[in-house]
Amino acid sequence: MPSKPTLAKVALGMVLLPFICLPLVSIVAWHRSDTRIPNDDAGQYTQTAADMYRPLAEGHPLKFVKNLYFKRGFRPVSLPCFAALCLPLTGGDLKMATALTLCCFYLLLYVYSFLILRMSTTLSAAALGAAIVTTLPWILQYSSVFFADVPMVAAMAAALYHAQRCENWTSLAHSAAFGGALALAISLRPIEPWPAVATLLTFLLIAAYKAKRIGLADLRLTLIPLVPLMVLTLLGIFAVVRSKSLAAGLFCPAIALYVWAWTRSRVPLNRCFAATALTFLGGIGLWFLPAVRQTWLWAWSCSFGDLNRLYKGVGQLDFRSAVTTIGTALGGVQLAFLAALAGVALIASVWSHRRAIRSRGTSSPAGAEDAAPQTDRGPAIPGAWVLSAGLLQVVLVILLAAVTPGTDLRRGYVGFYWVFLGLTIYATSPLLKGYRLRTLALGAFAAAQLTIVSFSAIGPVPAALGPVVEVVQAAYPVPQRAEDKSVRTFREALKRLPPKCDVAAMTVAINVYDQRVFDLSALGALSSINRSAVRFGCPCIFETLAEGYRDLERYSFVLLDTRATFPTIPPHKRHEPYSRLSEDLATRYQQNRLTDLGLEEWAKFNIDGVDVVVLKWTTAPATASRPASSAR
Repeated sequence: MPSKPTLAKVALGMVLLPFICLPLVSIVAWHRSDTRIPNDDAGQYTQTAADMYRPLAEGHPLKFVKNLYFKRGFRPVSLPCFAALCLPLTGGDLKMATALTLCCFYLLLYVYSFLILRMSTTLSAAALGAAIVTTLPWILQYSSVFFADVPMVAAMAAALYHAQRCENWTSLAHSAAFGGALALAISLRPIEPWPAVATLLTFLLIAAYKAKRIGLADLRLTLIPLVPLMVLTLLGIFAVVRSKSLAAGLFCPAIALYVWAWTRSRVPLNRCFAATALTFLGGIGLWFLPAVRQTWLWAWSCSFGDLNRLYKGVGQLDFRSAVTTIGTALGGVQLAFLAALAGVALIASVWSHRRAIRSRGTSSPAGAEDAAPQTDRGPAIPGAWVLSAGLLQVVLVILLAAVTPGTDLRRGYVGFYWVFLGLTIYATSPLLKGYRLRTLALGAFAAAQLTIVSFSAIGPVPAALGPVVEVVQAAYPVPQRAEDKSVRTFREALKRLPPKCDVAAMTVAINVYDQRVFDLSALGALSSINRSAVRFGCPCIFETLAEGYRDLERYSFVLLDTRATFPTIPPHKRHEPYSRLSEDLATRYQQNRLTDLGLEEWAKFNIDGVDVVVLKWTTAPATASRPASSAR
């Protein structure tokens, strides 16, 4: 029977309430105040979500459901689906839909972080530890940007928790949820979760095999859906199977064969292990098979193909800069604090080990009254395993970043999260020495961090903090309150463009985020959500300017930021194909040499003191009348 509430428990709940509520309240307040719409990759995701939602806005719900499964953008991941599902709830508001999606995934991450820590420590320590881990700088930053990285981490946190709760595949519900969470993480990021997935499955398979919960028959049964999945994947990659419906339809018999083989088998099989295999392999197959070739071409071009070759040097990191980035952007202060707390607890426990052995009586650790580790749920995955698995992934991504151009540290976010989680398990363990003192230190640190996060969410950070202000603002950017410049540019451009046309959006400031007056992906997302027939794009992959200009001729108009260069642009960014073409166009405009290309100024407007022009090909057939001088 549940214990009755006491005055001490009520007081503890009141003390913990801010630590439980403030992380979510802060991220909601940040989104409520921020006016920026999704840009860059996030803009592409929102454009895909808007394209999915459009049939529903036009009164075609069945086509909307079909789009959720078959409609994919340049990056065929599942994140846009969640935003598309939120768009009806927000009345088609693109900004609110993406914010709602991110807040839901952030809530999922917080809940599972708390539950994982709750299995190893007390209620109060779990609440304080979860508050620190989920308000790390990179987690809050990517909970404010519509990228798939933090949702992927949330899915892997769910997988880690259900892996613990399935108890060597003895719980059917948790086993099925475990496989589903793994499939969700891979659908959000098809490459990055695999090191974590492999290490987690390896640990569980070894433990279950030693405990005789699974055998060779269970492992052989897993190959039944795996073989047709691999065959269909290869057929899709080599374009033998081109139909999306056919690819998904062919996989369904494999799932049916799996269920039939399990029910007809006379060999004792583990139903829980079968549920994990079914939800994991089935989820991956059903999501990726309709777009397997598109996924393969995207992954290949980003890793080995034209995108990597022509954008060589983007995000390239050597060992020193990679480690420095971990220490600054990912929460070096938090990492040092948790490592010191865990180290002190381990050293103190080892030092007093002999004294504890000589003691005849053993006392409960302080704080055990608010529920010590819940041993009735089965043995927890050790903190040492979580920490070592996370460190392995961190080492892999640093090695990859040091030798492969184009790699950034987002590829190791699951590993970074596991490192912090593993350290927190040790730092909050009630079985180690000094639990009460460590909990007080943890509470003080969490209170300071949540204070900074709260100020960043509502802004501005108090100037009384002095030189710390710049560090805080770099770690926790404050929301933007001015109207998004891409929205204003889109509105002004539509006044001067024909109702239906293709426009190339060119700007050297694409990599100067605080100074650019428009972002290409944001313009595309705005066009989709407003159901406009004006389509925005750009030449992207070419080796020479001549090739770039030939690609530019496919567009009827060119939207050009007339600034030619910025001293703050990194050299490797300036030499990207898109940047080189934008700089050459802006330079020609300033020197009145656009006629050499067959371009002329069609319209002009100003955004915050920056001249933006609409250019038109003089050799192309006219598609609209020239705007009046007042529109210029």
